[in-house]
Parts: sequence; structure tokens; C-alpha cells
Amino acid sequence: MELGISPIVTASMLLQVLMSVQLFEMDRSDYEDYKRLQGATKLLGFVLIFLESFGLVVGGHYGVISVFSLSGVAIASQLIIASTITVFLDEVMEKHGLGHGISIFIAINIAESILWQVFSPITIAGNDNEASFEGIFINLVHKLLTED
Repeated sequence: MELGISPIVTASMLLQVLMSVQLFEMDRSDYEDYKRLQGATKLLGFVLIFLESFGLVVGGHYGVISVFSLSGVAIASQLIIASTITVFLDEVMEKHGLGHGISIFIAINIAESILWQVFSPITIAGNDNEASFEGIFINLVHKLLTED
């Protein structure tokens, strides 16, 4: 989830700014206006998903890749699909009363980081030029099995 929840949060903030300077009129107490605001947020979020996805590929975030090449389109498509799933999961969570989905996605990202730091299989060079693992648990098991 490279883009994560940033497109939908950015869309929400942009619409809030437009409403505060009165370029976008909306009565939050009216249910129909609230639904229009939610729809506008999702629409702007999808626009930002496309712009950010292709922007990362064109900007060289994944190396020198042409956006029109097969690999460039594949990377941008993966980013778009992952972010779209995130937006839909946020919508489902809100619909079923599980709270605001964005808060739950933040918690999931933190949990993912913790799990990765514990179980990461990536090798790194140790102080004594021996292979060591990034994940604490895997490194511990490796050291216990290989050292005398």
C-alpha cells in the first residue's frame, strides 16, 4: 500500500478548504448535502489516486521506467488497484458502523510495521561481516541455530 490512505485524506482536506473559503457550498446538517460531500470526496480521491500513481512512476520513484512501457503501466495499475481497494474498504467499514475506516487503516499500518520488524527475512551485514536478519525473531532463531 504505497499510497495508503493519503489520496482520500488529501481529497477530504481539499474539499474542507474549498468549503471554508466558500468556493464549495455545503450544509453538513442536511443529509443530501452530506451524501454529495461524501461522493465528491470519493471522486476527488480517485482522481488523486490516478495522478499520484502515474506521478510516482514518471517521477522515477521506482527507477527509470517509462510510464508507457509495460512495467510502468503494471506498477501504476498495482498502485491504483491497491488504493481503490483501500477506499472501498474504508466505505464498507463506515457503512457497517465499525468506525471511521481511516483510523483502522492507520492502526493496521502500525501493526504491519511491527510485524515486519519482528519477522523480516531480509539479510543485512552484521558487525562481524556475517549475515544477519532484519527481523528480530528470525535473527534470534538464526543465531541460536548457527552459533556454537
